[in-house]
Amino acid sequence: MRKLIKIILIAILVTAAASWLTSVAYGHNNDSIRLDGSINEGIRVEAAPLEAAPSITCHGGAIGSVIRGDLFYIDSTNITQDINVNLTITNADELIHYFKYMTLKVVVYYEVGEGQWEKALMTDGGAFPDIYLTAHNGHVNFNLPGLAQYKVSIESGCFNCYPAGTSGGSAAPLFYLEAESI
Repeated sequence: MRKLIKIILIAILVTAAASWLTSVAYGHNNDSIRLDGSINEGIRVEAAPLEAAPSITCHGGAIGSVIRGDLFYIDSTNITQDINVNLTITNADELIHYFKYMTLKVVVYYEVGEGQWEKALMTDGGAFPDIYLTAHNGHVNFNLPGLAQYKVSIESGCFNCYPAGTSGGSAAPLFYLEAESI
């Protein structure tokens, strides 16, 4: 009986952990050394903490929605040029076994004050069109003006799981973000 309770508790914890959408930021910063020897700090990308990440509850045959959350923070305050951002789901090949469909609405905010965020504008000053990341396209690309701090978030989304469930693997999307000056 005690062993059965342990197995149930472990299964609950694994299911809870697998329901977080996961952001992965690699430690690439495009810093360079100026002619005078000082460092020109480039664009910095940082994954949002797990507590701030979007989440889903996924089980066999479920139709559900995504709880909003943050994926990445981009610091381009030292870059005067526009920046090109690529957001990718790195495990789309695994997700197609779990989801009939998954659609995530991506939004970008810029920091207007300490901890205060507003929706970002495009490089031409216009409003961003809606950006959707799906398990089928797995990749979105957009440009942002330099000299700002941004956060890339999932505002909403929906999904439909196959009835077989999620045993034997993870149904949580893994994200990768790359930002470079253009």
